[in-house]
Amino acid sequence: MAKKRKLATRELTEADIEAIEAVLPQLLEWPLALPLSRGVGFERTHDDHQGSFEGKIQLSISHDGDVWLATDKHGGPMLRFRTPGFVGGGGRSPRVWNALRLLAYAIVLDNRDYPESPH
Repeated sequence: MAKKRKLATRELTEADIEAIEAVLPQLLEWPLALPLSRGVGFERTHDDHQGSFEGKIQLSISHDGDVWLATDKHGGPMLRFRTPGFVGGGGRSPRVWNALRLLAYAIVLDNRDYPESPH
């Protein structure tokens, strides 16, 4: 059974906000060594599914590091964000690529700490 954790409830101070604003651009600029498996999917159901468990965001990281994005309501092919050029690929959206990888990691953590159940 997954361990439940309480979300932070304190309000951010002006100093907190300034610190976040200072580090966020750096976080998006550098490819992070996140513990993410390649060749597998990451998905999470949106909050207002009203018991249907429909409406999922879906991410996949291919073996070459490209990030693929779709939703179960999307209806088209997955959107591809290539590994950035400075990492050896041809991608033109390095910050989006990195943010999507952070989102995949957030999905892993939420699925672990707040598992979804169709019951």
